[in-house]
Amino acid sequence: MTVTAASLKAAWPEFDSAADALVTSKITQAYLSLSEATWGDLYDDAVTLKACHLLALTPDGRAMRLDPEGHAGQTGLGVTAYGQELDELRVAVTCGLARVAI
Repeated sequence: MTVTAASLKAAWPEFDSAADALVTSKITQAYLSLSEATWGDLYDDAVTLKACHLLALTPDGRAMRLDPEGHAGQTGLGVTAYGQELDELRVAVTCGLARVAI
């Protein structure tokens, strides 16, 4: 399956109001930053979460689960619920044996 603006919005309806062009741009950015060889069957899940993380960092997306539990001062994936979920998935994929660059 390929991640599309429609599939991302179906999975995460909080992004319904985001322009398809913006969503597609963040999906492309996520695809370019992740390795299918590393993520295997969870590649599309990782791409979707990374795109959601990137969308939540945009000025229009800041209300979309940014800093979900008061993680003030965190950087990187820790500042959004999507990034935190992606990091948990990374740990599950690697079983702690190797680090996955995200």
